[in-house]
Amino acid sequence: MKQKPHAVGEEIKLTDSTLKVTKVEKSKGSPEEKPKAGNEFNIITVEIKNTGNEKVWFAPHFFSVTDSKGNLYMQPFLMIDIDTALSSGELDPGNSVTGTLAFELPMTEQFQLHNSI
Repeated sequence: MKQKPHAVGEEIKLTDSTLKVTKVEKSKGSPEEKPKAGNEFNIITVEIKNTGNEKVWFAPHFFSVTDSKGNLYMQPFLMIDIDTALSSGELDPGNSVTGTLAFELPMTEQFQLHNSI
């Protein structure tokens, strides 16, 4: 069964947490780091809240992106969002964490973010 896409700013209820994409920024890179021709960096800001009674694990590698053709994109190591990148760890009940995920993606495609939290 195909999942319905969620809008930026929409809170998504998961088993013991919620996930919200609060912002998506596109970037052509920096002098030190540029995407390949025809690509751009998509910097996705996410907020994860623990709504359960147990600790919840989170990490950037829990996220991937697919395009309209079903191609899967894993998060590469990029420096473009080094100051804001989502860290890894445990989230205590009632707490939240915010960070960015950066993907290098073709400019012409629409994408969906997926998680395994």
